[in-house]
Amino acid sequence: MTPKARKKIRYIFKEVTIVAKIFAVVYFGGRQANSWLGQKALNDTGIAFQPYEAAVEQAIESGKPVLLEFGAVGCGSCRKLNSQVMADERVKQKIHDDYVAAHVEWTNEQDQPVFQHFGVQSFPQVLILDPNTGSYYRIPTTFDPEEFLKLI
Repeated sequence: MTPKARKKIRYIFKEVTIVAKIFAVVYFGGRQANSWLGQKALNDTGIAFQPYEAAVEQAIESGKPVLLEFGAVGCGSCRKLNSQVMADERVKQKIHDDYVAAHVEWTNEQDQPVFQHFGVQSFPQVLILDPNTGSYYRIPTTFDPEEFLKLI
C-alpha cells in the first residue's frame, strides 16, 4: 500500500470516528433529556402516585378504586398526558378525592408483570381498577382535561 493510500485511509477512519462520536452524543444525550423531561412532567403533576402494590392495598383500605397510569419517562405522549391533563388542578383534585393513584413505569423491571397482567403494550394508558374484584376498564387516551374528567 502506498503512503498516499495509507494517509487517505487514516483520514477516512478519523472522519468516521468523529461522526460516530457526534452521533453517540446526540443519540444518548437526547434519550437522557427525554427521560429527564418525562420524570419532571410526572413529578410536576403533584399527584401522589404510588407503586402498584401499595396503591392496591391503600385502595382496599379506603374503599376507593385505583387509577393506574401506565407510561414511560422517555415517552413524549406520556409527558403530554402528565403536563396537559394530570397537572390540571381539576383533574388532580378529582383523582385525589376519588381514587388512589399509581404510576406503572415501563423502564422499571419490577413493573413489567403489571404491564403483562393488564395486557398493556403501548402507552400512555389509564385504567380504573376495582381492587376488591380485580375488574378494570381502560380510559380512552385524551389530552383534553375536560374530556378526561368526564371519562373518570
